[in-house]
Amino acid sequence: MVKKCLDKLVNLNYLNKLVPDVKVKVVHSEGTVGLWMGLDQTLFVSIAALKVSDMDEAKLALLVSHELAHYLMDH
Repeated sequence: MVKKCLDKLVNLNYLNKLVPDVKVKVVHSEGTVGLWMGLDQTLFVSIAALKVSDMDEAKLALLVSHELAHYLMDH
């Protein structure tokens, strides 16, 4: 579901050239709510973040787009 959400955000915002090969990996950490992008265009998502979002597409899109913006702005 996270990959689908991320792909949708990238496609709808014409970001294919900026993040052409984005991947998603789930981190099995229930103690830390976190999302972060690696330099290899991998979005890491903690299990706790998925629980906080209740796997709701709109909530997940907010978290993913926030992290994608950090990556694209290089900070």
